[in-house]
Amino acid sequence: MRVHINTLPWQTRLMGACLVAAVLPLQADELPPNLSDLTPSDIRQAAIALVNIAITPGVDGAQYNVGGPRRDADLSRSSLGFGAEFTLRDRLLDGYWGAEISAGDLDETLSFQGTDRPLELGLNRRIESLQGSAGLVFPIDRHFRLRPFFTGSFAKVEADTRIRNVAAAESPGEQPPQPSVSWTADAYLASGTLEAIYDRWFDHGRRLELEGAYTLTYTTIDSDNEVLRDSSGWHDTLVLRARWSAPTDGGTWEHPWRWNTYATYVLFPGQAKSALGFRHYLDLGVGISYGWNIKALDWFGVRSIGIKAGIIVGDDVDGYSIGVTFQ
Repeated sequence: MRVHINTLPWQTRLMGACLVAAVLPLQADELPPNLSDLTPSDIRQAAIALVNIAITPGVDGAQYNVGGPRRDADLSRSSLGFGAEFTLRDRLLDGYWGAEISAGDLDETLSFQGTDRPLELGLNRRIESLQGSAGLVFPIDRHFRLRPFFTGSFAKVEADTRIRNVAAAESPGEQPPQPSVSWTADAYLASGTLEAIYDRWFDHGRRLELEGAYTLTYTTIDSDNEVLRDSSGWHDTLVLRARWSAPTDGGTWEHPWRWNTYATYVLFPGQAKSALGFRHYLDLGVGISYGWNIKALDWFGVRSIGIKAGIIVGDDVDGYSIGVTFQ
């Protein structure tokens, strides 16, 4: 049964519009979607998509610029994390653990059709999360291994929304009041990831690293807003990486410096493109790293630390990534 959003308070309709305006198809030759077409189900699914984009394991920090019909958005994701393999005594497999804190921010302006006038919706969404991972490592041969692991995450979500009457604002006279609404939510995520890793050294210290990771996540949201309360759903992510590195001519304290170039492809298979304006993108970049080769107490090891910078290209999305790398 389809529930009409107009049966909900205006604050809820406004909050819902800000969450799911992008979920409705936006074609250049069509009118903007109607505010009254939103349903509670639309609102819940859009909220889940937002949380998963910002927290999914394996997605690097970056700045995204999203453009399209009736949409202008800047999305950023940053994270600080560490993962390491450790030896299980007298076993044919190893263990894996990791931890990460991450943050996301979205500033977006969307065009909408109100009851009798066009509207602009401006919103800001902020997410902060903490997650921990644990799993196993199965060596297949000297170059190839499989790494399944489980991740539990907690996130705090805050959102501010404002609505603007386009027709009134463009007419002479005083700017009319802009209704606004704020809400918060707690999100709990349980993820299962399977990574396939290929690592091979060549002559003269050159190295090839290939990785594929598929993550399936179940998300539950507990909000102070009636519509979002007890929301839950599934989300999946595919990440493919390739990295080629080689030593430089110099070193520091008898440790080498290495240059590298990389390509990372990210796809959200089960998510509509309209949710955030894109479903996939390619990150291409270069970096330099300094070899440490430290492994303390067999529980965490650092082979190198470095920096990287890349550009992001995709369908209706572009941007850049700058970060610190640990291996």
